[in-house]
Amino acid sequence: MEKNAISQIEDSRSTSFQLGNEQFLATRVELAAGGSPNVRLLVLKSYDEATAYLRKINRLLLALGLIAVVIGSALVFLISHTFTRPLASLLSGVSALERGDFTYALDTRGGDEVAQLARAFDRMRESLARTQQNLLESERLATIGRMASSISHDLRHSLAAIVANAEFLCESHLSPGQREELYQEVRMAVARMTELIDSLLEFSRTRGSLTPTYGSLQSTMKSSLNAVKSNPGFHNLTVSIHEVGNVEGWFDHRKLERAFFNLLL
Repeated sequence: MEKNAISQIEDSRSTSFQLGNEQFLATRVELAAGGSPNVRLLVLKSYDEATAYLRKINRLLLALGLIAVVIGSALVFLISHTFTRPLASLLSGVSALERGDFTYALDTRGGDEVAQLARAFDRMRESLARTQQNLLESERLATIGRMASSISHDLRHSLAAIVANAEFLCESHLSPGQREELYQEVRMAVARMTELIDSLLEFSRTRGSLTPTYGSLQSTMKSSLNAVKSNPGFHNLTVSIHEVGNVEGWFDHRKLERAFFNLLL
């Protein structure tokens, strides 16, 4: 077999052949062509050794590829856990704050920049919640103050009418008709105060602002005018009402009468 291999090399400059169980690549180089003796250099390179080395390189590259995939997956998970999820949570918190939800709590664990940003945003959320609560309290107090002012305005005129008419009743020279008129004005003032208190109680129980009923606007205005004239300071008041037909509709008579009363006063 070796002789056949050598003869193959002599017949060709390069060839491949097998020695035993191993494959070789061989080439021939003429060192002294045409001389005597004829000198040739035969170079043998194991083909199996080269292919084994290539297989080793392929396995190494495959292992490196798998390691790169594992490391990349770990980096993706780390980035997602460290940056993406906290940022998504922060975005959800911003959206909740935009909707007016001041109770959305963020995950502020960690010491990186994203966690610091989440803690800063959480502090801002708590500050805004306190500010909103203070504004609501201030608005509530302002509303109570306006209501108290309006109530005191209505009660003051009714009480003034009661006090003034009570002083007139103490006079001895009044006729029975005059006394009856003063009594009637006191009753009207007391009725207005009772209606005001009933309206406040009804509003506090039902939160309803209006109870409309069908009626005449002229009668409501005349009732308001009579209530104004019952006040001693407005006995000589002259008010002209120009009626253009009978105006009827649905409205809250007591509240509309009180509104006309306050406008006339």
